[in-house]
Formats: sequence, C-alpha cells, structure tokens
Amino acid sequence: RRWDLDTQGLGVEVLTYLATTEKGTLHDQIERLTALAPPFPLKIATLPDGFGAMSPGPETSALFHSGRSPLAFRTSLSCQQLVENAQYSGRRIGDVVRTALVFREVGGPTLPGPFTGPDAEALEDFAPNEFDLAAFEPGLLGPGALGPLELVLVAGRFGWTLARTYERYAPFRCLGLDVTTPEPVGDERDIVPDWRDVILLTARLTGRVPALAGAVDPDHVTLCSEETDLTGEQVLDRLRRYARLFDLDLSAATGGRHA
Repeated sequence: RRWDLDTQGLGVEVLTYLATTEKGTLHDQIERLTALAPPFPLKIATLPDGFGAMSPGPETSALFHSGRSPLAFRTSLSCQQLVENAQYSGRRIGDVVRTALVFREVGGPTLPGPFTGPDAEALEDFAPNEFDLAAFEPGLLGPGALGPLELVLVAGRFGWTLARTYERYAPFRCLGLDVTTPEPVGDERDIVPDWRDVILLTARLTGRVPALAGAVDPDHVTLCSEETDLTGEQVLDRLRRYARLFDLDLSAATGGRHA
C-alpha cells in the first residue's frame, strides 16, 4: 500500500499498518523509521497516552479500506465487516469491537451500533464461524435487516429452527442490525423452513424480497400450489404457521373460513 511519508508523515494509519505487519508496537515503528534519518523533517502523529504501546494484530484490518491506496481508515464499519474480521482474525466480537473503539479516538471508523446492554453481553464471546459468514451474505443479513423473511431464509439455508436462528442473530441489533421480526413463540420456535416455505412467503414467489404481508388473496394460494405441488389446503396450513410473524390476513384466501 502507498503512503506519502514526505507530505503525510508518520500517521496513525501507517503506524498501525506497519506495527501489524512487523508484529511490534506503534512506538517501535516510530523509533525504527526515525532512526533512518530521512533527508526531510518527519512529521509524527501525536498519539494518545498509552496508544503507542499497542501491538495491533490482524483484527485491525477491518479498520482500513480494502485494497485502497493511499492507506486510509474506513468511515464506518458494518455488522458484516465485524463478523468477517472476527472470523478472519480468530477473535471474538467483543475483542474486535473494543479494538475499533480504541481507534475511534484517533480517527478510526465508527461502529454500526452502541454495543451496550443484554445484546452486547450475548455477543461478547461470540466467535463467528462459516455459518455466520454465510448468514451475513448480501442475499441474507448482509443488507442489515432481520425481518421475518430473512429469519426464514437463514433458518432454511442452514436447516435450523426459527428459534435458534433468532437467538443467534437478533443480538446483532446492538451493532446496527435492524431486527423487525417478532421473536418466534410457541410452535413457531420449532419450525425448520424448507424451500416451499420460502416460495409461499415471498410476494412474487421468487424466494426473495418483497416478503408476503397483509391480506393474502386466493390467487396467491393457487399460484403457490402450482409452484410447489402442494394442495391449496396444504399451502394454507403452512401460511397459518407463519401468520403472526408475517402479519398475514388469510380470511380472503380461506373464503371466510377460520384462518
């Protein structure tokens, strides 16, 4: 990565990058570079007390724009970037968040949320795995929302129950995830969605947003039946299981019968 030492001096960004690469402290990098006696006055960033003694590790990679030159801090971090970084660096979410908070004092990126309260406690020792990386892909939680459809999509992708999926990812609301789905209760908790559920619960039968919501007309039931090889009553039975989560009104689809 390129850094103009002449005009920019030893900034926090380059000191952090070098310390991570050389596996030393920021002060080590200052001493090493000033010992080279460059033929121009070397500007050195003013570091807060104790900051220079830090030995940054791979968890700092999330702080910087990926592949960008010159080296520069990101403006902000997303949930997805924090999860990816924790998994890549072998750290827990709490560790990665605290690193970001330390660097915020010297111009580092902002966090996507306050990381406080019970949700933060739940994520403190959260060690992301391959499932979590997949969960935060663009077609799932990556855009930053956990609504009822995203809950079904993630649970169906992994073969998990709705309860397990909600309990694992809802705490990310303290890091900016917009959790709009109600928490599964009762029999909803044990539902493991399949591909048919995904079709039924999307307005255009595509398995993608927009989600089905509000009044469900008979045509939707008919089209779902054709698409999934389920009978109309089987389609309605499945929709009834999700009616509360998706705020569905099935009265029109059932012809006024008990929805």
